[in-house]
Amino acid sequence: MNIPQSHLLLVEDDSLIAYDIARTLEIEGALSVTIVKYDPHTILESIRNTRPDVILLEVCQWQEDRFALMRQIADAGIPVIAGTICDEYRDGVTGFEDVPVLIKPYDPGKLLSMLATAIPATCGLDAVRSQKIAS
Repeated sequence: MNIPQSHLLLVEDDSLIAYDIARTLEIEGALSVTIVKYDPHTILESIRNTRPDVILLEVCQWQEDRFALMRQIADAGIPVIAGTICDEYRDGVTGFEDVPVLIKPYDPGKLLSMLATAIPATCGLDAVRSQKIAS
């Protein structure tokens, strides 16, 4: 799959899943991956420091604070892919119609396809995104 050199911020609470995803993506050769567990402060700091091209954010219905964070990230112009085990989001997350949803267990081919779609439109916008997330 043709994915430009880019950086993914992976927000995943399960370390085994996170490292499996990172390994799979790094094998493709075009992606560098930063892994963080869910903590809004840590995530926002990671965004400022690593300037990701796309974020894979784990969400579920009992984690409503994640939707506020997802809104902040999307409003800053950083593409988000929602990763979830919650089947009710299979057709999308209400209020986030432009955010693709990837159901666990993650299919590497689907993830790569979503990344290939999200990344080209964002490469080179680091300074703009950093300003929006910093404010």
